[in-house]
Amino acid sequence: MIRIYTLCTLFLGISFLSCSTPDADGYNDINQLFKDFPVRLKSNHWEDLEGYVARIVPDQKTFDYMKENNFSYRGIPESTSKTPFLAEYIKTFYLANLLRFRVSLEKKNQLKDLKFVKVEHKGTEMYHKELGIEATETFIKLSSGNEMIRCKLGEMFKINGTWRSFTEPKLGW
Repeated sequence: MIRIYTLCTLFLGISFLSCSTPDADGYNDINQLFKDFPVRLKSNHWEDLEGYVARIVPDQKTFDYMKENNFSYRGIPESTSKTPFLAEYIKTFYLANLLRFRVSLEKKNQLKDLKFVKVEHKGTEMYHKELGIEATETFIKLSSGNEMIRCKLGEMFKINGTWRSFTEPKLGW
């Protein structure tokens, strides 16, 4: 029997090869980004989750802005010249993590009632004053029935007006 992770990987690979989703505009409001997370995760439409991920991971516009402003974080944007498909890889990797989390929630019967509760630590810090780059790495709290679920969507940076996650999510803590 093929495991669900193998199927997800296969599906993501096919999606990657036939990807037609253009770089999406990002979120300029971090609170809306967090509130949309369980809504998109629960959606039965692939495009909702894929579109959400495209809006929160670094895209080509983010890479270009970082290059133009000589700003670097975790090897980005330097690695984009060495890895031409880096934006698609990041999106696919992040999406795979969310799909595993979704499957886990489904198995525990927690997906259907999943709701955003609150941000654990409100506010952001100024990471790069000259460029106006803000950052946060806070956990959010979700609920399903009587269960509380802690998640971190990654190291989030507001670059060129939109929030982007530069690390993988930490889900279901």
